[in-house]
Amino acid sequence: MKMVGAFIAVSTRGTPLVVLAMLLLAGCPPASAVPMRGFNFLQAAAVTLDHPTAGESLRRMQQVGANSVVLVPFFHQHRAASGEIGFSDAVTDRQLSAAISEARRLHLKVVLKPQVLVENGWAGDIRFAGDADEQRWFGRYRDLLLHYAHIAQREKVDAFVIGTELAGVESSRRWYEVIASVRKVYHGRITYAAHGVKGVLRFPAWQSLDAVAVSLYPSLGDSSEPAAMRGQMEKTLTELRRASRGLARPLWVMEVGIPSAQGALRSPWDWRRLRNGDASPDPTTQGVALGQWLDALDKPWINAVFLWCWSSDPHAGGMDDNDYTPQNKPAERQVRCAWLGECEGSLR
Repeated sequence: MKMVGAFIAVSTRGTPLVVLAMLLLAGCPPASAVPMRGFNFLQAAAVTLDHPTAGESLRRMQQVGANSVVLVPFFHQHRAASGEIGFSDAVTDRQLSAAISEARRLHLKVVLKPQVLVENGWAGDIRFAGDADEQRWFGRYRDLLLHYAHIAQREKVDAFVIGTELAGVESSRRWYEVIASVRKVYHGRITYAAHGVKGVLRFPAWQSLDAVAVSLYPSLGDSSEPAAMRGQMEKTLTELRRASRGLARPLWVMEVGIPSAQGALRSPWDWRRLRNGDASPDPTTQGVALGQWLDALDKPWINAVFLWCWSSDPHAGGMDDNDYTPQNKPAERQVRCAWLGECEGSLR
């Protein structure tokens, strides 16, 4: 397993190899290991990933405490029930490689996470009435995924995510075939980003992967009181701990976040409201919620935390924005406080 070498290097500082091996099998890093923390870094329409300004945005992301970045190219599917999945032109290979190079220059760890865009829907809507249709879709999906697995190997990225929130096909045994194909091409750590705690329980192939990964957007209730939010978060994390405890793999939170929009606490996953203009900006509540999340996720059994999201445009966000990015909002100070201990001006 790829992580073993890093743990053996640490053993020269006095931690027995047997203890390190037990920690690895338990899904817990030794005290000296630094968890990955960062953002899903998305390309803005006005600032492509190969533009110098995107590098400025990456540097600003690093300055709030990120040591890693998730880069997200896309596939495109017209209808959820269709097997006609293909490449999206949202992020080109050239743009992706430029972002990887800039992240490397900044000494950030890089995770590559291809995702499926479904018109008028989301990846979790993808499901099939018959086995033949599912088999056809998985064959095409695997072929597309291998394109990015080759890039991941060529660029020596730190980890590769084979799927994200594909709830409708999450329980399929065909994931074993996908994993075997990816292993032949990419030799780093691979994982799958399950859709919430239920997704962790549904996915059959964790023992073939190097980490258990999950996206978290549970309802945080109606109260903006920090204690009330925290109670909902801890309930979710207790369920997640129970679901992943016996899998003997590191636990990565690949996505967690909340829009800076009124009403977002009840349904942090509801991005459609933002597009429909039904949600007024509420950056203060977003800041409080992200601060509570980062504190709640600071647990020894969680080995990576990636927020959704950070834009390639360093001027994105702001107090009039209702989207997920914390950029130029109180939430940005909350992240800096949690990850760097620089808490001046934070919502404490």
